[in-house]
Amino acid sequence: LLLLLLIPSLLFSAPKFTGGDCSFCEKIFYPSGQRYVGSFKNGRPEGSGVMYMGKGYKKDKISGLWVDGLPTKAIYKWSNGDYFTGSWKKAAPDVGIHFYTNGTKEIGHFINENANTNSSSWDNKLWNGEKILPNGDKIFIKDGKPNNQY
Repeated sequence: LLLLLLIPSLLFSAPKFTGGDCSFCEKIFYPSGQRYVGSFKNGRPEGSGVMYMGKGYKKDKISGLWVDGLPTKAIYKWSNGDYFTGSWKKAAPDVGIHFYTNGTKEIGHFINENANTNSSSWDNKLWNGEKILPNGDKIFIKDGKPNNQY
């Protein structure tokens, strides 16, 4: 699946601007295949915008608010219909809800100790919160592991 932690390295790669002065740009293309459409400040995404992931994740996208080139409050939508909505820290999901197409919801604080490396994927996320299954069962999660079912 998606390696969310690739986002920082991809965002900081040399972009190709589609206009003159970057402060007036509306689109930016990255060598990684990503494309950002939105507002800019000092040559980086700032304010409202959408990052289309490109390459193997062509239909995945992050839309929301950006500060200094990174998402801060955003929705990550996967091509399969799953999505995460909430706050972001160091280009990784922080606090929010991950909705799955099968009806499962994960609510809580998503901890990513390796936010600046490419070693972790979304599948290996560490988080604290509650998992609500499609049948309504709830599982409390502590440090990424089920703690109790109630």
